[in-house]
Amino acid sequence: MGWRYQVINRGTKDKPNYGIHEIYFDEDKVRNLSWTEDPMDIGNYESLEDLINDLQLMLNDAKNHPALLESELNK
Repeated sequence: MGWRYQVINRGTKDKPNYGIHEIYFDEDKVRNLSWTEDPMDIGNYESLEDLINDLQLMLNDAKNHPALLESELNK
């Protein structure tokens, strides 16, 4: 199983509500298995370097993977 950060639209196509979640998928990336219920909270880091690294990972994943509509993930 693998994971990445994923932009998920919890609204609709007409009225989006975007958040960055962790999404987990099978090794072949064929099927999403689960995702975090709540979007990521970027507070409470003990190190500025750790915060910057996580933000960079989130940004890279957001740029490289299209936003998913939550209602379509539940199918």
